[in-house]
Amino acid sequence: KLYCVTFMRSALIVFGFAFIAGVLFLQETPRAMVTCRLELMGLPDAAAYQRMARGLLPELISRGLLSGLNVPNKKPGEPLLDWIAALRDGMPTAPKGIDLCVHYSLKHQRHGRSEPSEMFAKFCSDAAAAGVSRVLLVTGPRGPTVDAVAVLERLQKAGGRDYLRLPNLRLGVAFNACLPEESERALERARLVRKLQTGLVDEVWLNTGSDVSLLNSGIVFVQQAIADIRLRDELPVFGSILLPNEAQLQQMRERPWNGVHFSYEYLSCLEGMEHCTREVLAVFRACGVEPIVESKVRNLHDVGKLQNLLQRLQSPSIHLDPAVHPGDAVDLATLGTPTADSSKRVSHHRLSRQDRMNTVSTDGFRGREQKLSTVTPDRLQQSSGPTGHADTGNSFHPPRRRWGRH
Repeated sequence: KLYCVTFMRSALIVFGFAFIAGVLFLQETPRAMVTCRLELMGLPDAAAYQRMARGLLPELISRGLLSGLNVPNKKPGEPLLDWIAALRDGMPTAPKGIDLCVHYSLKHQRHGRSEPSEMFAKFCSDAAAAGVSRVLLVTGPRGPTVDAVAVLERLQKAGGRDYLRLPNLRLGVAFNACLPEESERALERARLVRKLQTGLVDEVWLNTGSDVSLLNSGIVFVQQAIADIRLRDELPVFGSILLPNEAQLQQMRERPWNGVHFSYEYLSCLEGMEHCTREVLAVFRACGVEPIVESKVRNLHDVGKLQNLLQRLQSPSIHLDPAVHPGDAVDLATLGTPTADSSKRVSHHRLSRQDRMNTVSTDGFRGREQKLSTVTPDRLQQSSGPTGHADTGNSFHPPRRRWGRH
């Protein structure tokens, strides 16, 4: 008995020390660094891309912040593949895992009477030969009739992946989960399903927004639609954020991107913008969405802000109640029909608007202008929709016009 008691005491002591050591180890072990993709905004020519590749990009990579780079298509006639070549020349020893994605806007890639789907197929072939890993297909603001859905469906009829013959190139499409009206979101979901049904989509890119409930519901919908269509087990999902800074905040107040909707808290001050961005990042991390930063990063100060934003990532402090839950059946036949049931929407404060025009943003980059009236604090009302671009005080003025992103 004495032997057994001594043995038990020794075992308990050893177990206690092991438990304490484990707790201390977990407390001292830092969490894995959250990485992001970076969209190279505002670089006008190949020389600027090369300077970026030889300047700040090595610093971003050495700090372990980047997982990839995106080259946007903002204007007609941009030599996108020349810019890709400049990046590759400037980063000959880029570490494994830093891939390149180029955007293809159908609005800006029109050449006479050329067939849009054939032009896109040729561009994809040239991009793959230039070392591009991903192509993001978008329609563009107020883009052509032959939009992203039509191009993908034409490629599907032409033979799909057998026609493209690009096994190592991933094709992505955009999805806007934060449209303010349920009817708009229903149309956007229907368009996404049509894109997925072509069998050509390898990944989905979410537009930026601040409504974490709508973002969460949109992510769940994407994942469930992929499972129901039975394309494959899963597709990567990327989510856009902005780096909180005064210049970006002022731009979103005065010249917001087409189809982008931010809350009053987000637009009210820099602290609100940063808080909302952290909440969005927390949702992305919980849902397995990789963030892409769509802001200019031009100096070490910007690099430090980006690193701080990723390092201080915390769990969301709000309860998420998505309109679509994992495991729910998605009725693909009725997705194009707007629903009047808004009981599952989270209540938000929204400013009342006058002379409002319907804004439908497909592909996240297309829509009509929306006129917003000047508002005063006494017009703040309770609403079930997401918060739009507006103001209740003197800190900023509501935007007069919507501008297209691409």
